[in-house]
Formats: sequence, structure tokens, C-alpha cells
Amino acid sequence: MNNALIRLQQRMPSHIKPDAKIQSYEDLLALRRADEKKQLEHFSQQRRDWVVRNSGMSDRFKNCTFDNYVAETDCQKKAVHYAQRYADTFQGRLTDGKGFMFIGEPGTGKNHLASAIANHIGRNFKTTLILTVSDLVGLIRQSWSKDNDLTESQVINQITSVDLLVIDEVGLQKGSEDEHLQLTKIIDKRLYSFKPTSIISNCKSVEEIKHYIGFRAYDRLKEGVLFTMHFNWDSYRGKDNAKA
Repeated sequence: MNNALIRLQQRMPSHIKPDAKIQSYEDLLALRRADEKKQLEHFSQQRRDWVVRNSGMSDRFKNCTFDNYVAETDCQKKAVHYAQRYADTFQGRLTDGKGFMFIGEPGTGKNHLASAIANHIGRNFKTTLILTVSDLVGLIRQSWSKDNDLTESQVINQITSVDLLVIDEVGLQKGSEDEHLQLTKIIDKRLYSFKPTSIISNCKSVEEIKHYIGFRAYDRLKEGVLFTMHFNWDSYRGKDNAKA
């Protein structure tokens, strides 16, 4: 037993300093296991932080949760319920590729709940990318430059690789044919890869969304939408518990 204790002591990481209470092989082994658990927790937290940093989420939304969304009406409580259920069952969404659609006026909490979903699934190391339509199309257009390191195909593959893509500000772009084409490429590829694509929009109806993203993109998108939530209450901006 003493020989085993000596061998274990020799293999212990240098930062572990056994104290006087360590009297047996089991004591030393327990100390090492505790250190390994601490290191694993540290690595896991680093990974979670990396997921959030690379989500495209603004600092304003990185602390958004379902609990700090102030739901005062039945409709708001319903929105929280649907969003949380979506996050809780997200593993199943990687099988059916179903996303969500949040529609409503600015300041009603669409981005808050979308970010809460991203933060929730990020704790299980699922990746999210939240981009405005303009930024999404801009990334693809940048790939056309001779000076860009990535080709269009590589950019689209990167966007397709994330577990959840949330396209924000649908309705604020021009709605050009080129935008329609790029959105169709992204949505199409993600649909056939069973990767959920979701929409946040200030449009008043799905018909308006169809106009801005194009019929083909919308036709593909609706196949991959699990639920649509209309945020049809007053803006919270300017109030004490402001939402986005």
C-alpha cells in the first residue's frame, strides 16, 4: 500500500499540495479526484463562455434568462412558456430541424426570449448564431472579394454548422432579389441538415415576412417552424423593466 501511495504521489499534478491530513492512498486518491472535478468544471465553464462569445449576441442580451423576463399578461406568460419549452426540448429540434418565429413591435421582448433560449441551450454546449439579415447577407457578399480568406461556400457552411441560427431584423432589409437568393441558400441548406432556423421580425404578419425574405425562402422556412409567437403588446422600452 505504501508503494502505491508513493506512486500516486509521484503522478500528482504539481499544483496539488497534500496537507497533513493525507494519511492513506484513499485520501490522496480522493484529493486527485476532487482536483479533476474542479478542472472539468473549469473547462466546462470556459466552453460555455466560448459558446456565448461566438453567438453573435450583443452584451446587452448575454444575461437574458426566462426568469428575468417580466411577464405580466397571459400572452407574455404564454410566450415565456413556449420559449422555455423549446429550449428544454432542443435536443429533439436537432432531429426535426424545427425553429421558431417571433413577430411583433420593437421593445416587446422578442430578442430577450431568443437570447434566453440561446443561453439555455449554450449551457449544454449547443451553439447559436444570432445575426441580422443585413449582417448575414453581408458575410456572404464579403466572400466575393478577392481579399477574403473564405469562399462563399465556406461561409455558408460555417453558418450551417451552428445548432441554432436566429435571423434578426427581418423586414428592415431592402428585400432585394439578391437577399432573397442568399437567404434561400442558407435556409435550404440548414433545412436539409436538420438544423433549426428561427426568425425575429418587427413585421406585422407572416405575409410581410414573406415579402422581405422571398417566397422560396419563406416556403422552406415554414417547413421548419415549430411555432410562431405574436408579441402583440405594448413596448417596454423606457420602462423600469425594459425588454428588447
